[in-house]
Amino acid sequence: MIGLSIRVDEGTVPRFVLGIERQLKDRRGLHAVMASRLSDDLQKHFRAKDAFPNRMAAPKSHFWNQQAADTEVLEVTDSGATVAAGNKDFRLQLFGGTVVPIAARCLTIPLIAGARGRRVKDYELFSGHRLFKVKGRNALFEKDGDGVRAVYALAKSATIQADPNALPPAGELAKGLLEEADDFLKKLPEGGVS
Repeated sequence: MIGLSIRVDEGTVPRFVLGIERQLKDRRGLHAVMASRLSDDLQKHFRAKDAFPNRMAAPKSHFWNQQAADTEVLEVTDSGATVAAGNKDFRLQLFGGTVVPIAARCLTIPLIAGARGRRVKDYELFSGHRLFKVKGRNALFEKDGDGVRAVYALAKSATIQADPNALPPAGELAKGLLEEADDFLKKLPEGGVS
């Protein structure tokens, strides 16, 4: 999971909100509604991303729905709140990075829709075809009618670029947080601010 921290200071919110937050008796309540809104907005964003088809037009793995399911409010205190966004696989989408094989000599990168989300052995069971290497080619192939087609590319590593849309724009998140703060303050009974 990725922990997200929203810092509220004079550079990000109007000065009057800061003044009220400092005087508020129920800071934990304010932080709870803001954290809940942040979690909800992130989940909504992830689910919307999951609705788009993948590049291979293959069966979906529902990666983004899993990130939504793994997003939650972890802690709420008088001084702030912590929201965990996604799981460990989300980091690669957010920051990018290089993937290397751990238990194998090479990564197997699917080249056809039927191979997506399947290990080589699983693909062989699914398709009924035995995969093989061709000298001088970094791929695993299968017989396809009278010909041969590549099913997986083989690589020592793969570099994944960061997804610039992994998170919603910061301005949208801040707008939602300010809306929640405003609604919370409007509902305060007399004397809610000391």
